[in-house]
Amino acid sequence: MGVFNFKRFSVANERSAMKVNTDGVLLGASMSIRQEDRSFLDIGTGTGTIALMCAQRAADLGCPAPVVTAIDIDEPSATEAAGNFARSPWADSLKACNMSLDEFSASSEDKWDMIFSNPPYFEDSLQNPDERKNNARHTANGLSYREILEFASERLTDGGRV
Repeated sequence: MGVFNFKRFSVANERSAMKVNTDGVLLGASMSIRQEDRSFLDIGTGTGTIALMCAQRAADLGCPAPVVTAIDIDEPSATEAAGNFARSPWADSLKACNMSLDEFSASSEDKWDMIFSNPPYFEDSLQNPDERKNNARHTANGLSYREILEFASERLTDGGRV
């Protein structure tokens, strides 16, 4: 697919297991970001599209020094997201990490104003022969809604949102 161009940034879309898609773009466009928000966590970032949309919207609102951390268990996806972040106008606000939610939870005790994810969404459905695509799309292969919500219940700031 090459490069997907947004109005103020571009997303390389070649190595990630989960490509730019309508669900992710709609999620990024519909998130409620407040001017007082400072810290954002994207779980399962893929190309980093939603994290980039978050950084843009936070900057447009005048959020002082927003920090958007994005994690992905898939190394090519995390690397591609990091490259997309580096080429964006908000490179100083974005960080990509190649790790699972469990690894991230063990390595940091930070709290977040907003935690978001376009998580794996298929349950008990036909799987793709590509293991990376299965991990990105199927809850049985890794990340579940329950895990995200349990993590969020412990790591949101007062007034924080998922």
